[in-house]
Amino acid sequence: MVRKGERGRQIFGERPENADICPLKRSIAVSDLKEGEDFYFERGLMVLTAKYLLKRGYCCKNACRNCPYDFTKKRKEAEDKGPGKI
Repeated sequence: MVRKGERGRQIFGERPENADICPLKRSIAVSDLKEGEDFYFERGLMVLTAKYLLKRGYCCKNACRNCPYDFTKKRKEAEDKGPGKI
């Protein structure tokens, strides 16, 4: 649970009961992911593989490094600015 404090900073509360479940798709638990097949670590960050992203079945539009849906950082920036602006 996350809420905003009086200065706009995030305050983290108790861990939800379903915290071990991937928030992107509730039917796949984080413990079901296989390192090397579904993800790998790069500079301390977990990077999802294209194989896993395809298995997940949709684009999250976060310009993932291995996005199989061809959603790039440039497209994300254009969508953030508004329609028709690149």
